[in-house]
Amino acid sequence: SSLRRKTEHFIESPVGFHGSSPLQETRMPVRCRIVLVSMEKQGGCGMIYLSVPEGAVFFMPKRSETRRSETGTKYKKGEESMKVYKKLMNALAAVEEVVLIISTLLILVLTVGNVFSRKVIHRSWSFTEELVVAVFVLITLLAAALACRKGELVSLSLFTDRFPEKLKKPSVILITVLSIVFSAILFKYGMDKVITQLANGKRTFVLNWPEWIFWSFVPIGAGCMILHFIEFCLDFCTGYKEEKEDK
Repeated sequence: SSLRRKTEHFIESPVGFHGSSPLQETRMPVRCRIVLVSMEKQGGCGMIYLSVPEGAVFFMPKRSETRRSETGTKYKKGEESMKVYKKLMNALAAVEEVVLIISTLLILVLTVGNVFSRKVIHRSWSFTEELVVAVFVLITLLAAALACRKGELVSLSLFTDRFPEKLKKPSVILITVLSIVFSAILFKYGMDKVITQLANGKRTFVLNWPEWIFWSFVPIGAGCMILHFIEFCLDFCTGYKEEKEDK
């Protein structure tokens, strides 16, 4: 059996009465008897005995309660702000999905109708090429934006999947920043073309529509990509999406 050794230490610590701050002058000493019990080769343990005089009352400073309430209030405000932000982003995603459905059906009808007209009636719909190409640009960018929202864009995750947990958030933030920079360049380029087409008043050859309408699809898609890149980064860093799935 292992040997046990007991040692006792007496410590006097100042304690204030109820309603007074511990930082004020000493009101009443408290005698503490600490018994240390050590066991060879098996670690150790300790026991503390307090000898409190009559009339002494332990209390928690009101300042700590205030800090807790402030922290809880800030957390609730942050959670409410996140809920409002997610509602706005959900509404934007719903609009994007509706536009994608309508655009896809439009391309399907125009393409099939053009083929049918060319083979059966022997007449081609010359306007379909202009419209289909422009709508394809809109579909591509909006679909990419919705993929950004879920983090499903094509990426090389050979290195990032091998990162430890503490490096995954910084890597997502870095990727988000670079993606936003690219999308911002695309947005600027698209807006420059829209402004130029508005100034020139140039129109398409077949439909005779203003060309800025078709070029506006580029900044619209780039803007949606930027918003969804930020949304995915916030969801990943705050764990908001995981908490929602757990509930």
